[in-house]
Amino acid sequence: MKKNIVYALAVLALSANVATAAGPIGSSNTSRDYLVSASDLSMWGIGFNYISRERDVVLFGVEQPMKSGRVMGFVTVDPTAWMSLYAQAGGIDSEIGAAESTGDFMWGGGVAFRLLNHPLTDPGLLEKRFSVNASCEYNMTDATYLNTDVNWHELYATLTLSLVNDLSGNKLYAMNSIGLYGGLAFSEIFSQDIEAEDKIGGIAGLEFFATQSISFNVGVAP
Repeated sequence: MKKNIVYALAVLALSANVATAAGPIGSSNTSRDYLVSASDLSMWGIGFNYISRERDVVLFGVEQPMKSGRVMGFVTVDPTAWMSLYAQAGGIDSEIGAAESTGDFMWGGGVAFRLLNHPLTDPGLLEKRFSVNASCEYNMTDATYLNTDVNWHELYATLTLSLVNDLSGNKLYAMNSIGLYGGLAFSEIFSQDIEAEDKIGGIAGLEFFATQSISFNVGVAP
C-alpha cells in the first residue's frame, strides 16, 4: 500500500428536535410525549467522506499501480459510548495501469472503537490529551476494466494514536480541537482478478474538529 490520502468529514450528530405547525398537533408538545425524542437520536449520526488512494495491485496476473477516489455517505449508531457501527454507500472511480472504471457503486459498513482517552498534565505541551482508536470496515464494488467485469471487496483496518490540542477562544472563528495521529493500517482485497500488494503500512495525518461532532481528516499511509 503506497499511499492513502484520507479526507473525512465525520459524524454530524442528529440531536435536533424540530417540529412544525403545518398541520394539526396534539395537546402536548413535550419531548416525552413524542414517539422519538431528542435523547433517542443522540446515539445516531450521519456524514460523508472522500478517500483518495494509490497502491500496487496485481490485475489479470500483471502488477500495476492502482489509483482510486471515492465519495461515500454514511449513517452511524453508537450502541455504547466507546463504539460506533456504520453503514455507507457511494461512488468510486478507479484506475489500474491503463484500465479505468468510473462511476461505480460501492457500499459496505464497519465498526469504530474509541479505546483510550487520557489527559496530558505537562504544562509545556501544546497537546491536551491523547487517544487510541481503532476501526475496521468492509466494502464491496463492481468495476469494469478493459471491457471485463471485475467484482472486488476490501477489508480495511486501522489502529492509531492521536495527540489532541483542545483550542480555546471564540469557537465561531476557530477549530474546537486539532489532533495529530499515527499508527498502522491493514488492507486486503478479495477478488478473482485483483490481488493486493503491500497489505500493511503506516498511517499518519491531522484531524481538525470544527465541533465535537464535525471533523475534517487528512492522512497519509505508505
